[in-house]
Amino acid sequence: MSVRMLVDHGADVNANDKRGQTPFHRVSQSESYSDKGRLEVAQLLVELGADVNERDEDDETPLHMASYCPELRFVRMLVEYGAEVNAKDKRGRTPLYRVLGDRYNSDEDRSGVAQLLLEHGADANTPDNYLETPLHLASRLVSLDLAWILLENGADLNVEDIKGKIPFRLARERMREEMERPPFEYSIRRAQRIQGVALMGLLYTDAIRS
Repeated sequence: MSVRMLVDHGADVNANDKRGQTPFHRVSQSESYSDKGRLEVAQLLVELGADVNERDEDDETPLHMASYCPELRFVRMLVEYGAEVNAKDKRGRTPLYRVLGDRYNSDEDRSGVAQLLLEHGADANTPDNYLETPLHLASRLVSLDLAWILLENGADLNVEDIKGKIPFRLARERMREEMERPPFEYSIRRAQRIQGVALMGLLYTDAIRS
């Protein structure tokens, strides 16, 4: 039975499950649809009155869900339908923070979504409950492309998290962790991370001078 038929028979498009999630939350995080299928279902839900900013028990919106494993067209559609780009969940994290924390997609994929959110008003300096900003997270994960996008959009280089650490210090700590691992754990990915920290240092220096 289609979504429209269910609604025609009395189904509530904003009904909450035991976790407080609506059908919009589910389709925003669902991998059971093709990209085209997700878009079509989401568009239909909006037409039928679904709230694009409904929150679940963790205060997460559909945009939070869509941002974790982001697909650019789907995120763009949510933003165009009025999704709040600076909505905070219970941990104080915005959709932008969720994009940066996704480890399943490439930096290139995440960069496109991050840029989209920033262009639509996402705040590059919004801290979570631990005072960690998106730049702290990008630095800790040594995500060079994402860090540079944040810096170009006004991210603060010198803001401290709850432990008093600035973003670049987190990148240096990651390098130290990688260097202390046993030699047999050495890998190309590990080498890239170490090299990435060095490049991030140059990136930060360049940002300070500019």
